[in-house]
Amino acid sequence: MFSSIFISLLLLPLRLHPTQARRPQRQQRPHITNHASHLSYPPCSIGLFPLPAHLDCGTIDATMSSSFSINFVRDTPSTTIQALQDAINRTLHHVWHLPHVVSRGTQAEPGIEPQLHSNNNLVLNKLVISITSTLLTDKILDTDESYALTLDVDTDESTITASLTAPNVYGALYGLSTFVQLLRPPLSSLSSLSSSSPVIRGLPISIQDAPRFPWRGILLDTANHYFPLDDIYRTLGAMFINRYNVLHLHLVDSYSFPFNSTLRPKLVQGAWTPSDVYAPDDLQQLQKTAMSKYGIRILLEIDMPGHAYSWGIGYPNIVAKCPGYGDDIDIGHINAVPLDPSIELTYDIVEDVVRELLSLMGSQPEFIHLGGDEINIECWNYTNSSTNGTISTSAVRQWKEKNNYTWSKVVQLFYRTVWNRTMGSKNAPNGVQKVVTWEDLYLNRTTGSFDFHSNNVPFTPKEAIIEVWTNTKYLSEVVKAGYDGLYAAGWYLDRQVPVDGVMAWEWLDTMWAMYDIDPEVDVVSTSAMGRVLGGEASMWSEQVNALTLDGRMWPRACTVAERLWSDKKTVDHEYAALRLREHRCRMVQLWGIGAGPFWSDRCVAGTESSR
Repeated sequence: MFSSIFISLLLLPLRLHPTQARRPQRQQRPHITNHASHLSYPPCSIGLFPLPAHLDCGTIDATMSSSFSINFVRDTPSTTIQALQDAINRTLHHVWHLPHVVSRGTQAEPGIEPQLHSNNNLVLNKLVISITSTLLTDKILDTDESYALTLDVDTDESTITASLTAPNVYGALYGLSTFVQLLRPPLSSLSSLSSSSPVIRGLPISIQDAPRFPWRGILLDTANHYFPLDDIYRTLGAMFINRYNVLHLHLVDSYSFPFNSTLRPKLVQGAWTPSDVYAPDDLQQLQKTAMSKYGIRILLEIDMPGHAYSWGIGYPNIVAKCPGYGDDIDIGHINAVPLDPSIELTYDIVEDVVRELLSLMGSQPEFIHLGGDEINIECWNYTNSSTNGTISTSAVRQWKEKNNYTWSKVVQLFYRTVWNRTMGSKNAPNGVQKVVTWEDLYLNRTTGSFDFHSNNVPFTPKEAIIEVWTNTKYLSEVVKAGYDGLYAAGWYLDRQVPVDGVMAWEWLDTMWAMYDIDPEVDVVSTSAMGRVLGGEASMWSEQVNALTLDGRMWPRACTVAERLWSDKKTVDHEYAALRLREHRCRMVQLWGIGAGPFWSDRCVAGTESSR
C-alpha cells in the first residue's frame, strides 16, 4: 500500500507539468509519418546523406544493366591512381549488394513507394569518370572537393548517359559514394516494379556538389581508452561516407600515453599496458591509408601543458609536483597534473615528441594540435604549510616569482619555447602552417573573457587556429579577433545532453539538437576577420571503448556531417530522418559499422542481384 501511494506521488508532478513528461521533446522529434508531404521530396534524394549542395531530379524510374561498368574517359590521368581504382571496385561490389530498409507508414518503404514513370526497357549501362588532376595533397584548406554527377535520359528514352567529373581524385571519391546512394535495391519481390537489378529513381538527375566548410572533423580520444587499429580504420570508412575529412586523434592525456616513441622510450610506461600502444609505423601507415584511400587527414593532438600525468610515469621530473598527488595516491581529477615549464628537460622531451610525430604525418604535415585546455594553475601555484610551521612552495611558483612572471606569461613562454624549438625553428618540419589549440589559452582567468590582444597571447592569428568547445558564442569572438576558428561546442558525442538545455527521451534523439547548430549563426564576416573553417564532432572516451564506439558515434555524428557539408538552409528534421534511415542501413550492411537505429525499422542485408 505504502509503495503504491509513494509511486503515485512520484508520478504526480509528471501529470501536472507536461514539459517533464516521459517524452519531453516528443514534439520536436522528427516524425517519419505517412502523409502526402513526403511525396514532395525529390524522389532521387531519399537515400542521399549528406544532402548535396545542388540537386535536380526528374520523374522517370529505370534499372541498372547486369553488365554495368565504370570507365574512364580515354587518356584521363585517373587511370594511374590506385585510390580511385580501389573506390571503383568497392562501388561495383556495393551496387549489387544494396541492403533493404523495411519500415512502416512512410510512403517510402519497399512495396508502397509511390511509382513514378517506370520504364523497364531503360537501363544504365555505364558510368564514365573524368578528373583533371591526379595530384594527391594533404592540404586540408586548399583542396577542391567538388564534383558533378549527371544521369541524363536520351530523348527516345532508350539509354542513360551517366558521367562523373571532378577536379581531382577526392571529388571523384565523393561522387562515387553519392552514386551508390542514388540506387535502390531490387524491388521485384517487394513492389509492382519488375526488376531484379538495382533501381534508379527520379531520372534525369543532376548533382553539383561541394562542401560548405573545408574542415570537417571527428575527434577520437585514444588515451582514456585505447582503441585497436581495426576500430580506427573502420572509423575512417564511416567518416568517408559521411564526408568527414579530418581525423583528430587526441593521442595522449593524463590517463595514458599510448605512443611508443623511439626518441623517448620511457614515455610509453604511461600507457595502460605494454600492448595498448601505437608504434611509429602504426601511425605512419594510418596516415598513408587515410589520405590515399579516403582523402582524410590525420591531426595529432599532444595535449599540453595540462593533462600530463602520464608523461611523468616514465619521466617523473618533467611534471609539476602537486600536493596530494604522490606515487601511492590516485591521480585524481583528469587535469590535475601539468608539465613543469620551469626546467629544460621538459622542453627537450616535448620537442622530441613533437618532431617525431610530425615526421610520421607525411613529408609536409599541415597542422598539429597542441592542446591547451584546462591547465591546472593551482598545481603550479601551491604552497603547503606543515604541522611544524614550515612552508613549502612549488618549484614552478618559485621560478615564476624569481622572474616576475604572471601566470599568463608562464603559459606564453611555454608555448613560445615549444614553437621556437619545433615549428618555428630553421630546421622545423616542412609544411606546418599553424598549430591548433583549444580556446582556453586565450581566456583571461580573472575576467573569464577573451583577451586576444594582450602581450601574453601564446600565438598570433598567423600561427594558430582556435577550437571552441565550451560556449557556442565564443566562435564569433575568435573570428572577430582575426583567428581562424573551429567549432566543437554542442557536438560532444560523449555527452548525454550535448546541447545545453535541450533534452530528449531517447538517447539518439539528441542528434537533432546537434543538427540544429549552425557554426556561423553569430558570425558576421568582414575582410579583416578570420574564418570559420568548420568544426569537429568529439568522441571523448571516458565511458566508451572498442565495444561501444560505433553505437555512440553513429548515427549522431551523421547529423553533424550534414551540417558541415550541406547548404546552411538544409534544416528539415523530417527530411533528414527519412534520408538518414537509408544511410544508416548502408553503413551497417555495406561498411560493417555498428550504427545504432533511431526509429523502428528492419535493416536487411542485400544479396547479389541478378546479372
